[in-house]
Amino acid sequence: MDYIRNVVNDPNVTSAYDEKFLSMIALKMMKYVYEKHNDGERRQEYEDYFQSEDKIFRALLPEEEILLKKVINHFDKHFEEYKSVPCFEILKNFKNNQKQAPEKYLDDQNEMRTFDLKSYLELLSNKDGSIKSANELKNLPKEEVLKLNSSIVKFADIADSCAIRSGSGFGMQMGR
Repeated sequence: MDYIRNVVNDPNVTSAYDEKFLSMIALKMMKYVYEKHNDGERRQEYEDYFQSEDKIFRALLPEEEILLKKVINHFDKHFEEYKSVPCFEILKNFKNNQKQAPEKYLDDQNEMRTFDLKSYLELLSNKDGSIKSANELKNLPKEEVLKLNSSIVKFADIADSCAIRSGSGFGMQMGR
């Protein structure tokens, strides 16, 4: 299973922009948890969002967003336990090489591919919505973790390509 999907072809998507925004911000916030614990740099807007129960970006179908906040909070509070779990550790690979890539990705109405956040959250959580233990997540099939890693890198590349197409990426590095 690839973790990149086309939101236009997904009958469960009510707003392509919401899907794109939530996927982008989710990966950025989860990567932020690593940066915060490793570098000590805090971003208050991220802290406010994932620690507040009433801050919701989606008007419809907030279940994924609520689960996302639960996962991020659990990951943040139990960072030492989860930091070397492959399906979290690969978040370090989510980086953009182009200036304003996330913004240009969100603005690009022709780009309908996004990261499949729902599948990722299902991978990390149990059916009751609780987060799987670090040991359970460490034992995920290697093929699944490789697909996830590939999709995270591909999603960053998609955003970079939006910045290049818009002209804001010129003069920036092109490779990974």
